[in-house]
Amino acid sequence: MLGIKQEVLAKELGQDWTQKKISLLEAKESIELPILQEVSAILNIPVEAIQNFDEEQAVNVISNTFTDFKDGASAINIHPVFKLLRSF
Repeated sequence: MLGIKQEVLAKELGQDWTQKKISLLEAKESIELPILQEVSAILNIPVEAIQNFDEEQAVNVISNTFTDFKDGASAINIHPVFKLLRSF
């Protein structure tokens, strides 16, 4: 849902990870907490958001906060992220 490719996540997790290993991880019924913590840090979302993920609720939120381009595309960002720029 975040649009992050398996290859990118594998690279962020380190050299022991591959796209295939990420695919297998996604298929698991449960994920070990240390791995879950690493993934949540990379995705910049709380562990609890992954643990309590409800696909139906997520789809409902998306469908209620985004409109079609024909209707004048819009999106709501309740928690924007700002990164400070440093000058060197």
